[in-house]
Amino acid sequence: MFGNTITLKKDGADYVTVNRIGDAGDNGSRYYFRDSTKEITMSIRHSSYLDKSASNRKGTSVDRHNVEVIRRVFGSATVADLVQKAYIVIENDRGDDLIYSQDITGCVQEFCTDANVLKLLGWES
Repeated sequence: MFGNTITLKKDGADYVTVNRIGDAGDNGSRYYFRDSTKEITMSIRHSSYLDKSASNRKGTSVDRHNVEVIRRVFGSATVADLVQKAYIVIENDRGDDLIYSQDITGCVQEFCTDANVLKLLGWES
């Protein structure tokens, strides 16, 4: 289980610490931070499903893990709030060696440099 607080970092420095505020259903948790200019919500969720594809994977149990972070910067009476959201989904076949999912997730993390995220936000593919 994750702790009651999680410190989110940017460029190695503390950005904000979110506090656990409860559960997100049976298989997850929610965290929250708020100050005078913004709020941050973070959700951690787990689920599973059976692969329904027509391939040889049909009926395979897949575990799904999701982390979502949403930042809302408060607007004013004349300026709308600004909202940014980022999330990652990690899926693994139940019973598989988790090191493989950890490896491929690490590859995605390494790809998500500041420069590459800016390219994605600029609609590059």
